[in-house]
Amino acid sequence: MTHPIDLSRVLRARLTPVAVMVLAVVWLAIPLGWGALRVGELRALAQSTGVEVADLVQREVSTRPRLWRYDTIKLAEHVRNHLARPDVVSLVVVDGRGVALDVTSSAQEQAPGRILWTRVPLTLPGEGQGAVWVGLSAGRLLQGALAQGIVFGLLGLALAWLIRTVPLLTVRRAEERISGLVGELDGLNQTLAARVAAAVQALEASQARLRELAARSVGLQEEERRRIALDLHDGLGQTLTGLRLRLQVLRETSDLAGATRQATDDMLRLADESIEETRRTVRRLAPPLLSEVGLGRALQRHCQALHDGTGLPVQCAVEGTTQVPAAIEVACFRIAQEALTNAARHAEAQRIQVQLQTTEAGVELTVRDDGQGFDLQKVSGAGLGLVGMRERVELLGGRFEIDARPGAGTRVHVVFPAAVVLSASEANP
Repeated sequence: MTHPIDLSRVLRARLTPVAVMVLAVVWLAIPLGWGALRVGELRALAQSTGVEVADLVQREVSTRPRLWRYDTIKLAEHVRNHLARPDVVSLVVVDGRGVALDVTSSAQEQAPGRILWTRVPLTLPGEGQGAVWVGLSAGRLLQGALAQGIVFGLLGLALAWLIRTVPLLTVRRAEERISGLVGELDGLNQTLAARVAAAVQALEASQARLRELAARSVGLQEEERRRIALDLHDGLGQTLTGLRLRLQVLRETSDLAGATRQATDDMLRLADESIEETRRTVRRLAPPLLSEVGLGRALQRHCQALHDGTGLPVQCAVEGTTQVPAAIEVACFRIAQEALTNAARHAEAQRIQVQLQTTEAGVELTVRDDGQGFDLQKVSGAGLGLVGMRERVELLGGRFEIDARPGAGTRVHVVFPAAVVLSASEANP
């Protein structure tokens, strides 16, 4: 499996310069430092040797001021006997006239390799300033430096390898562990995703079933409302109408006077009010011609009736000709009916607007008034029927919104998407 994060590549890029730096420092710096220290020691040795030779020559010159130059063999013997040092491969004495006297032994002259020269001043009585040149062999220095370079080069390689390899091995093991954990997490995510998908499917099926039951429940409720309305119309309504007719006949055929006539008029008025209230109740329970003329025409007639009864200007705009399922028609009509009643009774509105749109995208209903509004946080929704409207919409799968502010009017907005409309159509074909 591919590592989720390529830590090895990043760490390798960071560690390689460090390893090269460590190798360079160990391989070059230490041998160079040792070489510099060794050169300093050799130069100190050459300086001390030159000083001793200069002292020896000065003594010889002082002892034999005229003969020392002709007896250089003896002088050389004295120098060799006095300074038998393996690093010194050549000694040259230069007098004040610039004449060089080589006091090097035959074995020293044959010494191979490079020579490091050091000059020591030599003062000869009566001859001016001379010099003693001490030649030291650099062979041992180079051999030591080479040995140091080999040893510390191997040590630097080992350190560089450790610095670069150990962290990489650790990171690779961590990456393998991370990769395993990621694989386990992927498996758990897949299992969880499958369970979530199954739960979502079950929830969607439950919601679809709930919407279907809600649509059927709305249909049954409306059927029960129509039955009750029919019973009120055929029962109570006919009884009240018969009672009024008899009172009317009694008033017209009987010679009533005084209090009796006044009581008869009062009963006629009460009968008329009861009949009218019964008719209004019947209309509220069963909207007239909703199934015959459709939601749009029913809303227009209801708005006209509200205008005729209250005098409030009510605008009703209906757009679209898409057929709406019965359950959604009833829900929209009931919500508009409740919103209009609230606006007329509680809002003190001067103008009410109703807008209905039925398109392929769904059904959208808006009821807006310019009344006094209210505070949603303070006013009980149940008192204004808001809870009932919201529950009616949400049971069918729609979206219910209400915007209200004190002094800014009220807006009730209901949306039934196309999928909800289709589901309601299938539930009530």
